[in-house]
Amino acid sequence: MPDHNKFGLAGKTALVSGGAQGHGLQVAINLGQEGLHIVLADIDKEKGNEAVEAIRSGGGKADFFFVDLRSPDSVHDMFMEIIAKNITPHILINHARPRFNSDNKELSIEDWDLALDVGLSGYFYCAREIIPIMEKSGGGNIINISSVLSNHVCFDQPIGYHVAKSGVTQLTRYLAVWGGPKGVRVNSISPAYLVRDHDISKYEADSDWSSQWNWCIPLGQPGQSEDLSNAILFLASKMARLITGQDIVIDGGITLNEPGSLVSRFKKDFSI
Repeated sequence: MPDHNKFGLAGKTALVSGGAQGHGLQVAINLGQEGLHIVLADIDKEKGNEAVEAIRSGGGKADFFFVDLRSPDSVHDMFMEIIAKNITPHILINHARPRFNSDNKELSIEDWDLALDVGLSGYFYCAREIIPIMEKSGGGNIINISSVLSNHVCFDQPIGYHVAKSGVTQLTRYLAVWGGPKGVRVNSISPAYLVRDHDISKYEADSDWSSQWNWCIPLGQPGQSEDLSNAILFLASKMARLITGQDIVIDGGITLNEPGSLVSRFKKDFSI
């Protein structure tokens, strides 16, 4: 029988921003299967409620709260609602990322503002609200989802995304020093290309695409949502009790490649 408390986190509460869809939802589902109470924070109410049902249908415990991460007032109001329902988050997973509207090759001001407002300021607003709560309850963990694009460039994502993720890495370090005396550990995770757990069969079916990607990755395969979830669980557990202010890279070694080697191996047009 599987051990659903191997990380010692069963019964703890994890707040996942951007947890209503994509990798955020998959992470929330995976954490729910480990016995955590999942609090989803998202701007999409419909998808948020659907996500709650998905977690509950799998035997997990979940609640949804609306939030617009671009607004510090909205973030504050959300935390007041959470407290009013006698929910105390022990773990904050800052995972939200916006949907961009323009061609990534354009230097779009709209996408710049959106990336920084949601993916950097929103992370800060949540951390600012939750650290005092965690301090009063005996400590906690904040895990910010960054990206290997915090220090690499890929034109598949807009400039604002790159800059926001760079900011997340430094935000993590600052908050680790700030939160340490309060019993709060803060770390970040920088994944490369991830395949959602339920999309792995589609990835493998596209042999031309997957074989080229796998060829670029020293370990021979991309990460999945499960890999991200496992890193989160480890960082939030007592096994990582002296780890703070660190960035964990999940990329199979792809960022260790020399750029020219990547281009020649992947045979992809990287022109802007």
